[in-house]
Amino acid sequence: NSNISILSPLSWRVIRFPASKVEQLISDYSQSIKDPAESVHFSSLTTPLREAAAPYIKSSDAEVVGSERALNSFLQILRDWISVERWFCNDISYADAVENLRKANKENSSSVLNICRSHA
Repeated sequence: NSNISILSPLSWRVIRFPASKVEQLISDYSQSIKDPAESVHFSSLTTPLREAAAPYIKSSDAEVVGSERALNSFLQILRDWISVERWFCNDISYADAVENLRKANKENSSSVLNICRSHA
């Protein structure tokens, strides 16, 4: 069994974390990326999640300690993605989004560049 179990504080029941399924989905998507720059970016974003899930993929123990670490890594990836993409949502043009970024980060041009690169 390649699942990780954790207790859900909402219902206090065991929830299984499908570590092998997460790894497979990441791998499948990674292989589908045609642009080398996007592939490198995707790999760097998902490496912490892959590393966190790796010890649990081959585990058959129903209550493997550490599954929260894998979930937290995944949540951080999602939070990072949201923090970038929120600048570009609501049908705003790319140029307007960059202008808003520049105004919000007047003293931190590297942050603007990093957000634009992440979005691209």
